[in-house]
Amino acid sequence: MKAKQNVIGMYVGLSAKNRIDFLIKHYVDIERLREAYKDWVVDIMIDARTSNRNRKDDLGVRVQTSNGISDITFCQATERILFDDCFKKLMVTEDMFPDPYEYELINLALFEWDLMKREYENLRHGFKLFLDEEETKIIDSYFKREKLLYDIADEYCIEPESANKRVYRIRKKLVSGVIPRFKEYNIRIPA
Repeated sequence: MKAKQNVIGMYVGLSAKNRIDFLIKHYVDIERLREAYKDWVVDIMIDARTSNRNRKDDLGVRVQTSNGISDITFCQATERILFDDCFKKLMVTEDMFPDPYEYELINLALFEWDLMKREYENLRHGFKLFLDEEETKIIDSYFKREKLLYDIADEYCIEPESANKRVYRIRKKLVSGVIPRFKEYNIRIPA
């Protein structure tokens, strides 16, 4: 469980410039990345709840009692639905996680998951605010990996090196325009 927790706080811990670079690098698959992150955090939440249940009043003696049918798969599916709902509402309650460490960690994960989406939308909105139509067409197709530098060079009848410089200038213009919209966060990651 500790290895999975190392991912939480990674994105929010980056500088604004590095978060923009991260979003550009994962421009094409940011939604898949967010879904994988959510699944990862839900797994952590389920592990934490299971661990808490197993530790509660543990005297080291196990007595098997049965007053009905225990369906572990059903319980895990119910918890997964409950935690997915936490992501929809962007809220988790203290009674779900009585351990303050786990509660803080999950709240940080929810914040980070939402922040990725909001900052991605800020980056996309920056295309309209800071770039003209032609620049948007070039950089969007480049970020989406629809066109390589050679394709851009062929389309505009320029050398690949010139296409590289053009993409660099457009990217720099976009980043300098949107960076004020990205706040620096000084969030303490639970230890």
